[in-house]
Order: sequence, then structure tokens, then C-alpha cells
Amino acid sequence: MLPPAPGAPADPPPQPTVTPPVAAAAPAADAAAVGGGIAGVRILVADDEDLLRSTMVRHLGRSGAIVAEARDGRGALLSLRSERHDVLLLDANMPQCNGAAVLADLRREPLPYRLLVVLLSGGELCDADGVPFEQLGADLVAQKPIRIAALAARIAAALAARDR
Repeated sequence: MLPPAPGAPADPPPQPTVTPPVAAAAPAADAAAVGGGIAGVRILVADDEDLLRSTMVRHLGRSGAIVAEARDGRGALLSLRSERHDVLLLDANMPQCNGAAVLADLRREPLPYRLLVVLLSGGELCDADGVPFEQLGADLVAQKPIRIAALAARIAAALAARDR
């Protein structure tokens, strides 16, 4: 940078940058009620299909959700026990620890917070024994493929209804 020419006015001193404070995440019911959407809702996506999981994470994040991901049921359980989530999007058919096994673990050792579980299935809407996923602890069951906008709307409606 060149010094100012003799007699030229000096540049004004730089002004400090003020960053507005970031509001804390709203409770799920408040966040879902804002515009009927999912802004601020903490969602964990557990699916072994990388492309599907990354697509859901990206689109839900664009809707304002705070999204985390897990590649399998074990990873989902670790995340659920180490940090708070409002919603679990859980693939029914994953290797090693599938959706039914995650639901069984959550029944055996309940979380210290409320969690809305949405089970996503590309096939049957029940486990291998024919028990419907809702009876195993899923709050909602959705058939894959599902439009993410429709899924977000169902999540927002279920959170609002649950927390009334």
C-alpha cells in the first residue's frame, strides 16, 4: 500500500467488525412451529447408503435443520448417547445393527431426552418377525423413496403434535 500523497486526506481508521450474537438452538417444538418447518431441529440421519444419507443431510440442512449423520445403527446409538438430537431418521435395513436393533436398544436403555424416531424402509414396514415398526418404538414409518420436502413436513407436523 502506498503512503498518501502530501496534502491528501488520510484513510479513515478501520472500524471494528461487530458480529451479532448467535441465538441458542430453539427447542424442537418452537423450531418446528416457525413457518411450519424444521429450522433449528436437530436431526440424526442413520443410513448405510452413502449417497442417500448425504443427499438427506444436504437437503435437510438447507431447510434449516441441524443435521448429523451415522453410517450404521451402532454409530447412531453412539451419537444419540453422546449428544442430544430431536429426530432420528433411521434406515430399517442396515448391516450389523439394523433399525429394529436400534429400536430395541432404545427400549432397553431409554435416552434422557425426547426423541422422534422416523424409520425409513425400502421394503416391508415391519421387522423380520412381522411386527410393525411402530410397535417396536418408531413414531413414524416412511417408505423409501420419499421426497425430502414431504419428509420434512411430516417431521414438523409430528414434532408440533407431540409437543402440544
